Amino acid sequence: MIAGAVRAGARIPAPLVGCFYEFFSEGLTPYTASSGDTSIFSVVNEELRVAAQSGGSAWIQRPFTMTRPAVIFSGRAWVNAGTSDDGCGAYLHNAGGTEIMGFQPRSSVANDPSQRGSFFFGADTVRIGSAALAFGEWYSFEIAVAAGAGNTICTLRRESNGATLTQAFSGNHSPPSVAALRFFVDSSATTAATAFDSIVVCPRR
Repeated sequence: MIAGAVRAGARIPAPLVGCFYEFFSEGLTPYTASSGDTSIFSVVNEELRVAAQSGGSAWIQRPFTMTRPAVIFSGRAWVNAGTSDDGCGAYLHNAGGTEIMGFQPRSSVANDPSQRGSFFFGADTVRIGSAALAFGEWYSFEIAVAAGAGNTICTLRRESNGATLTQAFSGNHSPPSVAALRFFVDSSATTAATAFDSIVVCPRR
């Protein structure tokens, strides 16, 4: 595990029928679609590591065995020392390949001068908190979808001290049907090295 990582800090729900869990125990074998320089992606100690890169985009994608509604999208993310560019994000896509929702632990200066963690639901964006994620720290993230304007909640929790931020999307969102998990990085400069673990997609709380 990455230095400082405490797997016990992850908040993983009890197994539920119909949920998707990604603990990277199979490495990158289930990721059957990709683009760009995929050598930046690797699995070490059952964590997805995404190395810093510059110039161009890259992604890997794992299709689900069936489409499923996403009421909960959660996981863990870690960011290494970075520059003015962003880091890799974790996203859910529908069967047509459209990005539906996601979390990016570090934004580029061009998109957010503070380089905060960002949640996405279609065109609806939440830049959470007032500062960037601390380097070398694991954070738990979650999107909890509920119909009605302002009812879909983003949560970010620093595992080392339990500090938690919550913020709602402004739009009215219903649980979408999703078909794949994608890790995507788009660099115009040099990206921040990132890591992900314990991804969960559930059709209910």
